[in-house]
Amino acid sequence: YQLYLVRGDGEFARECLGSLKKQIEGERNKYGGTGDELLVECVHQQTGKEYQPSYWYFHDFPDDCRDPSRYTPVKRVDRSVYHYLNCLGVAGLCKAVGDPEARRYEMLAERIKGDILEKMWDETDSFFYDLHYRTDEKAKVKNIVGFYPYWAEITGERHVPGLSKLFDEHLFSTVCPFPSVAADCPVYAPEGGWRGAFIKGRNGCMWNGPSWPYTNSIVLDALAKQSKRRRHAYDKAFGRYLRQYALMHYTQRDLGRPYLVEHYNSQTGEAISDEVDYLHSYFIDLVIRHVAGLEVAPDRIVLDPADIGLEWFAIGPLYVRGRRLDISFNRDCSANSEIPPGYCLKVDGRTVFAGERLERMEFPL
Repeated sequence: YQLYLVRGDGEFARECLGSLKKQIEGERNKYGGTGDELLVECVHQQTGKEYQPSYWYFHDFPDDCRDPSRYTPVKRVDRSVYHYLNCLGVAGLCKAVGDPEARRYEMLAERIKGDILEKMWDETDSFFYDLHYRTDEKAKVKNIVGFYPYWAEITGERHVPGLSKLFDEHLFSTVCPFPSVAADCPVYAPEGGWRGAFIKGRNGCMWNGPSWPYTNSIVLDALAKQSKRRRHAYDKAFGRYLRQYALMHYTQRDLGRPYLVEHYNSQTGEAISDEVDYLHSYFIDLVIRHVAGLEVAPDRIVLDPADIGLEWFAIGPLYVRGRRLDISFNRDCSANSEIPPGYCLKVDGRTVFAGERLERMEFPL
């Protein structure tokens, strides 16, 4: 759906729509639980986050996490949020090509959203938790996926306190943020391993403490989105953590040595993987959408940048539905006199917006 918004290729959207519907129905049938629209994960590797501790919460985090008798399937926050977003995407594609099932997928998305907010949110702890697959008891483990509902933009005012967990150095604001599970978890291990045992080897993929560029991308995306919804309340925090994330892309923060791996020690920043250029995260998208400020809606483009303190930037050409876009900003011209002052959007070479500061604007497509 995001590709459609940028490209506007209705023929391709129509070609894909049938298989996308099958994906939603297939996951609903395979992973659906009872009494709600949340999805159950029985195999902890399936969402790409192996050994997240919530699967072992109901057995007090045993020493041997490979013992199947000490393991519990859970209704996962991440799986359910993906399901919700996929439903929205299919509904959007249905509208775009005139498919009559748009309302059906919108209603399904609303039910998923309602179940996430009603069942997974804990008012006392201000956090979204995975649930026991049968009883809906909360697995009180603060996994990084607890921030995914903010990313999906389904949260309201009562959920705002949950974002503060990101800024807590005893939870997620570690030396190399953000850990895959909060630092207060009994089996938190910033270097990987489980209770001191490296069951997958020194560089094994263990989502119980290391920091992943993958989820950092999503959490940064969530933080920027929430900042914009609240009059840019978190712009400085977004800028600070975006810088930390950017520096992960270089060996020992040496800007002359680009080097990104799968995961890092969340306390030291040490690379604990040998798979160079492991790019299952996203960086450029964060810069375009939140630093330059470009978002694409069905009928318009929206500029709404987060002010992270840059003196100037220029980005382009970017192409949206055949239109060329160039976006620039220059705070006071002292650092770069070649860029005009203020915030500027050009469409097909013509200036359509020029403001003195970073601010929201819309342009119809």
